[in-house]
Amino acid sequence: MAELGSLQVLKNIKERSLQCPICLELLKDPRALSCLHRFCCECLQNICFKGKSAGTPISCPICRKQTEIPSGGAKELQSDFLLRDILEKIQVTDDTVSGQCGSCSSKGKLLKFCKTCQCVICDGCVAQHAKMKALQSHPLESLEYGHTVRPSDSHQEPQTSTKCVVHREETVYYQCKDCGDKLICNTCLNTSHKDHDIVSINEISEAIRNEIVSQLDILSKMITDHQTIVKSVQMKKKDVQLKADEGKQSIELVSKEAIEAIHNQSKCLLDEMADKEELLVNSLSRMEEILAKNLERSADLRKKISKFLSQKASHNAHSISVGRMYVKDLGSITQLMTKYCPDVDRIKKSHLQFHPSRTTPQIGTIQSSNMWKSQNTWDVGLVHDPKEAISGMMTLPSGKLLLAISRAVQSTYAIISAKDGSVGWRKNFSIQNFPPYTPCYAVSLEKNAVIMAWRHVVTRYNMTSNKSSSYGKKVPAGAVIKCLATDYSDERVLIAHSAANEICLFDGELNEAREMMVSESCNGFQNIVVHNATKTYLVCDGHSKAFAVDKYSGKTVAYFTDPSAQKVSESKPNAICGTNDCSVFVLWSSCGSSWVIQYLPSGIPVSRIKVDNEAKLMVIALINDRECLVICSGKGKFFTYMQN
Repeated sequence: MAELGSLQVLKNIKERSLQCPICLELLKDPRALSCLHRFCCECLQNICFKGKSAGTPISCPICRKQTEIPSGGAKELQSDFLLRDILEKIQVTDDTVSGQCGSCSSKGKLLKFCKTCQCVICDGCVAQHAKMKALQSHPLESLEYGHTVRPSDSHQEPQTSTKCVVHREETVYYQCKDCGDKLICNTCLNTSHKDHDIVSINEISEAIRNEIVSQLDILSKMITDHQTIVKSVQMKKKDVQLKADEGKQSIELVSKEAIEAIHNQSKCLLDEMADKEELLVNSLSRMEEILAKNLERSADLRKKISKFLSQKASHNAHSISVGRMYVKDLGSITQLMTKYCPDVDRIKKSHLQFHPSRTTPQIGTIQSSNMWKSQNTWDVGLVHDPKEAISGMMTLPSGKLLLAISRAVQSTYAIISAKDGSVGWRKNFSIQNFPPYTPCYAVSLEKNAVIMAWRHVVTRYNMTSNKSSSYGKKVPAGAVIKCLATDYSDERVLIAHSAANEICLFDGELNEAREMMVSESCNGFQNIVVHNATKTYLVCDGHSKAFAVDKYSGKTVAYFTDPSAQKVSESKPNAICGTNDCSVFVLWSSCGSSWVIQYLPSGIPVSRIKVDNEAKLMVIALINDRECLVICSGKGKFFTYMQN
């Protein structure tokens, strides 16, 4: 039994460690993949490498790690010489197994293990098992190869010991298709299943094996594809995290710079106020000393004069002399008292003026990284008369610019390139019933439709059919349209007029949707822009105010002021627009000069751009997939600015 135990251990080693995972037999000419898993050279060449060219990666059947096929096939893979030596020694051991036969007790070479007798038997007992009918059904296991055989069969059997359910002594070798894939033996084949559709179990096993290999290839490809997808997702995840980190750093940097600028400005104002306080306090302290001395002198003089007046009047030369002296002293002290009497209102007005607007950071104190630089200048060539002017400009989804030009007896609408001003479309409309050079405006909500407006007339023109439709009563009687805008996200057309402090909202067919009152009190509207990045309408009145209102409630959410102006009315906002990164730009003008200020959504200024003095209109346009600032002088001259 000790011999049997050793053989069982040897068998376990062969089945678990020295067995090819593909053919499930002892390794023959073992070859190692890059993952160091070993397989028969023939199995790798005929199954794993089959149909694949050199250099193609294949997946290890065990761990799925990739290995490229060598130019010479499996024979060029690394050979495991140690494992080859172990296999040879085991083969020698199998060939020389000896001991006492468990059946006849004779000593000699042992060849088989009988599973029914549960003992190792010699060559003579193997022959007896083959001769005796009672022993022929005993399954014998070869000590050399480790699989079950029938001693009465001269041919190799399939790797199964399943018995026929009809002829219990017979092993099944076939499958009958006509009988529902029933397993049958040789006797069944020649009797009850003689004319049936029969398939060999070996053929079925080979077909199943081929199907497994095919499905394994599909699974390997799916695993490779999924690994590629996982890598792509991981890269996207890292990219999102990187972009988010950059955005956070940018926000922190701008916030830090803005806060630092406010602190610096606050410190300057506090220092200025402290200097004024010190100067005035010292002056007033000196004045207080002088007034105290004058007051003391005046009180002493009054006491002496009162005593002089209380005495009996004596009309002599001495009394006259003393009286004249007191009159002189009274004149002198009165003059001093008048001279040093402080005018508090004058002091406040001259020295203690304080402007709350100066608490806003001065432009130039913030060294912002989002500075905009001039890129290009061009003339559209559509304005010829000095009285003509471009009164409306908007950016189309295509990136081109839609212009509205007021003329003497007509209005001109054109679509131009934001890169160089080349004209792509142009249309003239007569306005003979209106005053010459009436301001006109244009927007586009649909791809081939332009909505035009002047005075109180609104026209929708279809560029494809070359037809137009005019609409009346879109603004109250007597009102004049001041500006147009489009909200692409809500598919709305915005019209602001002079009759009331409100914005009228229409759909693409100019059917009235609703009116939204703007909470901010302003002197009409000059420019309205939909800023979807902040979900607001950006408004400037052309007089003194620029602000943002919530596009749904109409409540003011931010103010944009010119911090360089001493008074609110000193600067005039002509145009306003916003970028996708939530920045807001306002075009200011004053005393013949124009400049653009960039703000955070909260209204804090971060940079200043000096622009052409005749700048009147401003939009954000895409040039080469980058947001650019396009500024128009109104006379056809354009300037583009781009971030560094």
